[in-house]
Amino acid sequence: MKDKVEILKAVPLFKGLSRVELARLLPEIEEVEYKNEDMIFRRGEYGDALLIIVEGQVRVFLQEGEDETNLAVLGEHECIGEMALLTGAPRSANVQALTRLSAFRITRECFENMIGKHHFLAVHLTKVLSERIARNDEGSALQWSKITNLIEAKPEILKESLWTRLCKIDWADFMSTIGWKYILVFVLWAMSIGILQQTNLSKNHTVLTGLLFLAALVWGFNLMPFNLVALSLPVLAVLFQTSDVPTAFSGFSSNAWFLILGVLAITAALTNTGLLYRCIIWMVHRFSPNYENHTLALTLSGLLLTPVIPSADARTVLASTIATDLLETLGYRSYSPEAVGLSMACMLGFGQLSFIFMNGNTSCLLAYGLLPSNVASAVNWGTWLAAALPMGLVYAILSWWTIIRVHKTKDIVHFDKDITGSQLAVLGLMTREEKISLFVIIMSLLVMASQPLHHLNNTLVALTTVIILASTAVLSENSMRRDIDWNKLLAIGALIGFGTLIKQSGLPAVWANTIGPLISSFSDNPYIFLVLVALFMILLRFSLPLIPALVVAMLMVIPAASTSSISPFVIMIVILAASNPWFLPYQSTVYQSLVTGTENRLFKHQQTLTLAYLQVLIICLAILVSIPYWHFLQLL
Repeated sequence: MKDKVEILKAVPLFKGLSRVELARLLPEIEEVEYKNEDMIFRRGEYGDALLIIVEGQVRVFLQEGEDETNLAVLGEHECIGEMALLTGAPRSANVQALTRLSAFRITRECFENMIGKHHFLAVHLTKVLSERIARNDEGSALQWSKITNLIEAKPEILKESLWTRLCKIDWADFMSTIGWKYILVFVLWAMSIGILQQTNLSKNHTVLTGLLFLAALVWGFNLMPFNLVALSLPVLAVLFQTSDVPTAFSGFSSNAWFLILGVLAITAALTNTGLLYRCIIWMVHRFSPNYENHTLALTLSGLLLTPVIPSADARTVLASTIATDLLETLGYRSYSPEAVGLSMACMLGFGQLSFIFMNGNTSCLLAYGLLPSNVASAVNWGTWLAAALPMGLVYAILSWWTIIRVHKTKDIVHFDKDITGSQLAVLGLMTREEKISLFVIIMSLLVMASQPLHHLNNTLVALTTVIILASTAVLSENSMRRDIDWNKLLAIGALIGFGTLIKQSGLPAVWANTIGPLISSFSDNPYIFLVLVALFMILLRFSLPLIPALVVAMLMVIPAASTSSISPFVIMIVILAASNPWFLPYQSTVYQSLVTGTENRLFKHQQTLTLAYLQVLIICLAILVSIPYWHFLQLL
């Protein structure tokens, strides 16, 4: 059969696809054969797939009794069966092979996913299919109406005014469903304010502690969007006269905030250019083709690409499509041990190991922004890697070994490298945009790693990265607006500013004096104390999302340990390593990204729970093994 790549490039129906999108489509294609005079489709049947003719011809006809009406003869590179997929109606005509026929088959599920993800392709289909619809006299108006409705369906959520939404609320139903949460939060917060007023805290410290506790309650009960609550904290602090405006919003001028801006810009550029997809495909292609090595390839690919694509969620979503393609190509069943193992290797490599690198994820840079200023000034990309790498490697090795033991393969299936080879062929040579992105990433990493030699500020590096990507049109103006997560960026800036005003208010010292005696018996023993810090973070994540949990843990634990010999830098690394449990699906955004990327086709949540529980033990072991090394670095 002819090369899939060349056939797809010649099919008018798919000329709207980019190189990366075409590469992603390859594993979905099944090769089929028909004999001369075989009936391929019958009128009235359910449309479960479309065919792309590779070799041979078919005739499309209607049959009423013994009378036949030929509608068309189709040959190489033509599509048949797409009308039933687009309209949802039964097949409108019969299709019969006129010769021996070779074809590519694409299922309804794959086709609908492709249309849903690429609205521009749906628009393109109207031009390709309009002539064919016009030829069909019977029901053409109805079919065109259905396709028009599909094409014109807009994915944007209609925006209504707050008053309009309030008027539409069924208040009785609201109170019976989630209204009790608001009442409970108010009661708990009022009780906390009453307790705080009985202490020796000053007015400012009482207000700040109350605001942080209220935010934790609202986040924990998921009453308001995370970004809205984060932005409200510095605003309320100013309104209650506990801070001035420059201090409350200082997060938007901090080094960490500009670093995160650079991180999000790089993520947008690499996702758009397809460089990340190319790198993952290349890594999988190079490894020996079996289950154990593919899980190892996914883990190592994620580890190597973490500093290059500094967004755990983006990495995991893209890598999960590779895991799905591997599963289908290898012939493993959904929800099989192999499917779960490939998925967990994806999450490990592309998400869970983010803490190894300073720019591994936005949460790492947020934690960096919450460090005491004297500690943060001594931390750069190289010192972060040097401190976190041994713990990260132990964590990665133990986790990978656990994955292949808990989700052990039962069958020996070898992977056909022609699939990944064809995908690389479709991607072709690196584009100008990919080369610029790769150059910018390598140079920024080298500059950050060699900071002790030239003393250039990481903020300068991050902003230079954004300027280069924008000035070379790798990031267009539309892409800057659309692909950079400005909501997250604003929320993180607000949280960094709120953390700064808390530190400057002297409140951490008060907390340290209160909590310090409770942990003083442990703080002198790093083996016990750091394990307890990890367990505290894991427990905190049951009630708080990642970023709020980081803020609470950093602001409470580090001051409480101020009298110990343990560096806040080490405490931060331990908190980050323990920050992504997934006992409950909502706990980890990385886990949710994996579920989204695999479309719930590879695993069920219950199948991952054994590994989730073992992760607690693995984190503790990795911490214990790393303590002598941290002693050597004089961080303990």
